[in-house]
Amino acid sequence: MTETDSDLHRRLLGVEANSRLTGLLGAVLLVGLFVEGISVLDVRGLLSWHVAVGLFVIPAIFAKIGSTSFRAFHYYRGTEAYRRKGPPHPILRIAGPLVILSTISMF
Repeated sequence: MTETDSDLHRRLLGVEANSRLTGLLGAVLLVGLFVEGISVLDVRGLLSWHVAVGLFVIPAIFAKIGSTSFRAFHYYRGTEAYRRKGPPHPILRIAGPLVILSTISMF
């Protein structure tokens, strides 16, 4: 294996790690936002839960935005490993920035 092949292999592993991180954060957010939604039903009685879960969810949201933005940045920058992974789905290319802006404005 040449130096270039080794470097590409390492970068491909980085792409896979980024993909796993994004998926893990998505699962964490699914559960966290579900609990947050349940706490809204009785916000006076569950205020401490609502605040605690909200404080947990906000960093996870920003980490997910960071991991997806990192992938998009490297894909559009032309990084070979991210080019091999392929482009984001066309709907995600359009909806992604809108979802990010609405999420940041809401939280």
